[in-house]
Order: sequence, then structure tokens, then C-alpha cells
Amino acid sequence: MNAKTISLFFIIFFSFLMNFFPAYGEDSLYEIQGKKITYEDDKNLIIASGNAYAKDQLGKEIYSDKITYNKKKFTILTSEQSIYLDGKGNKLEANEFFYDLKLKKIVASGNVNYFNNAGDHFKFSFFEYYEDLQLSLIHISEPTRLRRIS
Repeated sequence: MNAKTISLFFIIFFSFLMNFFPAYGEDSLYEIQGKKITYEDDKNLIIASGNAYAKDQLGKEIYSDKITYNKKKFTILTSEQSIYLDGKGNKLEANEFFYDLKLKKIVASGNVNYFNNAGDHFKFSFFEYYEDLQLSLIHISEPTRLRRIS
């Protein structure tokens, strides 16, 4: 086999995989609860307010005063006292989150606190995390490591 044949094989193989295993974000099903639930079908929005809660089938959880789920764009926006639990023991707190389910990217801003599953606590003013790449972009406004929780 020459290099062209091998390349063509991998292109066909990965195209096949992408058709049978679509991006998780597009298939995410979130259970959304709150004291008040509003549906804006013309905008494809579900808005939960008052102790709002969202959970997906893999155990990721979001808590906030207000959660807006855009069904068409596959995004979640929170405001005021937001908490994100990744189901792996990590916790992210911030004033607001923007979670792109297609890109598997979460952006946290405003008084961001990150607690990893090892017990470390980090503070940021801005935190952006790509789940698939396990890559973070941060803006540090205070000392990075505050304490280790025993």
C-alpha cells in the first residue's frame, strides 16, 4: 500500500465513525428543573429560574439561579451563583457560565473558583475549558493555588 491509499483508507474510516458516533453535544439530553420553567419555542429556548438545575445522562450537573438552554444551538447559559459538576469529582463555581455542548467547551466568568478532584482550590477571573482536548485558558486575578482540602 502506498501513502495515498493509506490516507484514503483513514479518511473513509473516520468519516464512517463520525456518521455512526456523532458529537456528544448534539445528542445531549438535559433534564432541566427550576421553580419557574419558561418555553420560548420561537427562539428554541428553555429557561429555568429559581434554584435551577440541569443534568445530562453522563452525570454532569449545573446549578444556578437561572439556566437558559438553547435547543437549536446546543448551548447553556447561566447567571448568578453558578456551579458546574463534571461527574468526575471536579467542581467549578462562577457568576456565569456559557457551555457549548457541540464543542464541549465551558466558559466561566466572574469570581471563578475551581476545585479539582485532588482537593486543590484555584481562583480565576476567567476560565475556559475544552473537555475533549483537556485544555484550559485562564486569566488569573488572584493566587492560583489557595489551599488543599484534606
